[in-house]
Amino acid sequence: MQEVAINEDDAGTFGNHYGVDNDAFIGAVHGSRSRLIVDFSFIKNAFKTLCREQGVTRDRKASVEIATLLLVLVKEGVVDEERLTSLARTRWEEMATVVSDRFQSS
Repeated sequence: MQEVAINEDDAGTFGNHYGVDNDAFIGAVHGSRSRLIVDFSFIKNAFKTLCREQGVTRDRKASVEIATLLLVLVKEGVVDEERLTSLARTRWEEMATVVSDRFQSS
């Protein structure tokens, strides 16, 4: 019986007998199978923390950007709430600096 992945990241990932997984969607090869996440509350908590810190309450675009950033970090393997919040905060500030620099140079 084949195990069914519950994470979007694992959909389309087919393992072989050598401990290397081939990603059918992007052609990437992963050295080990990613851990399935069952409890997603750490993402929700990080999302709420970042939205509160950034003053994002009714800004749908900013909310989606924060959520996307969190999911990218989780996809990269960050599964600790404090680390996820910290890294997302840092990247959010870096992105804000880049955007600010673009507007100032125009």
